[in-house]
Amino acid sequence: MVIAVHPEIRRTGAGVTIAVDHAHLECEFNLVLFGSGVYHFDDKAFDIGPGSLIWLAPGKRHRLERSADLDMWVATISDGALDNSFLSDVLSRPHRTLSAEDAVALDRLLRHVSQDAAEPRLYNAGIYYAFRTAWRMTMMGVEGRFKRPHSAVIKIVEILSADPSVTTLGVAAERCGLSADYVGHLLPQQLGVSFKELLNRTRLNRFFSIYPTSRNILTAALDAGFGSYTQFYRVFCDIVGQPPRAWLGGDSHVPPLDLMPFSTIVTRKTDSEDGVYPFSFMVSQDFTSLRRWFGSTFPTCLERALGEESAAPPIATGICNLSDLRRFEEDLVDEVSASNSENALMLADFFRRQNVLATYAQSHGQWQLGTSDLAMIVGLDFVLGLMLARSRPLPSREQILPICYRFREAFCNLNTFANATSDEVQRTSMAAIVSSVLKLHALRAAMARESRSTFEQIAACSRSVMLATVGIDPLSTAIEI
Repeated sequence: MVIAVHPEIRRTGAGVTIAVDHAHLECEFNLVLFGSGVYHFDDKAFDIGPGSLIWLAPGKRHRLERSADLDMWVATISDGALDNSFLSDVLSRPHRTLSAEDAVALDRLLRHVSQDAAEPRLYNAGIYYAFRTAWRMTMMGVEGRFKRPHSAVIKIVEILSADPSVTTLGVAAERCGLSADYVGHLLPQQLGVSFKELLNRTRLNRFFSIYPTSRNILTAALDAGFGSYTQFYRVFCDIVGQPPRAWLGGDSHVPPLDLMPFSTIVTRKTDSEDGVYPFSFMVSQDFTSLRRWFGSTFPTCLERALGEESAAPPIATGICNLSDLRRFEEDLVDEVSASNSENALMLADFFRRQNVLATYAQSHGQWQLGTSDLAMIVGLDFVLGLMLARSRPLPSREQILPICYRFREAFCNLNTFANATSDEVQRTSMAAIVSSVLKLHALRAAMARESRSTFEQIAACSRSVMLATVGIDPLSTAIEI
């Protein structure tokens, strides 16, 4: 069936039941914000989800199977408005998953253009600009790997939505047990916005839920969390694209502004997400190269060591370039293989799927401990083991440092690495790094699922490994976080 459509940009939200099984002479693209579905065209089927950008050729039949919560933008333009090279480019890539940054930017642009429907010249120019922007993202943008946001990101979105008194990054980060610097880096990385923009968009969402009842712009703005009308006016114009009174005084058929729900912008799972590997595997790796340096007297030395910055000298790792440690990946697989061949295969697959050392630098870098001191690396692994065993949130740098200094003092008292070769120190460093990355994955996966049984499962594994490697029961040790 060939139907006639007008050049337009519109939002089709959750609950739409109109069947899509047709063709039209206009070029169309869709940007999925939430939900899932399957598009059928050209004898192919494409799974779609958050961030999917789909191009539909003029005159080609397409059919959409949608989930009940599918929410997406639909943009159409006259075939004559585009040159043949444009169509050839985008139809060579009919389906693409945008990066979070591109998805947010395109959503923002489509939202602004859709508000200009009452001014045809401006509206048509906006549609053309939107198509050229989507073309650029299709041809030159970075392919996205969408996954569930970090649990702290979701938590911050929930905190801002529920509590208008939270107005600073520091307070929001503290409630999540993370540093402000780390969360400040995490938000743009995962949601494509800064904390300030997230705060303002959350306030604006709250304003649009309050205004229909109060019918007073200033009252609704203050109740939504804005400090003044001037601040509200500036944010409204920046995000909505026009002054508040112009928007609220518009045609009555125009629906309330529906800002993108950030907590659902990147919900699709990928084969590299934390939950792919069993939790028991995540924390049960008992690396021989890590365990061999701890004797039966080590727990006593650790308990007696100072709880503040130690006078003991650093235990140099000899690491000049973190990536140099990749040569020990096969050694670690061989170690695990000696006791569990199945886990060894999973560890090898883990190395294949992920650059573990880069992950360590990016995720553990929030604690700013560096990699020059072996005691710090092993101490951090121990701290994460305590977190798992005790079902605690991620610690701060100030909480970690005293324990790392205790490790340095205990190592020096035992004279453990006095005769170790450079390779032995580096192999131990690699084992501790991999161990802590696996533990951090497991901890974040458990936090995201908010499951007590999950925490208990990984806690039991973490407890047994810590008993095997350092001889310490994390549930009975006097060391506190």
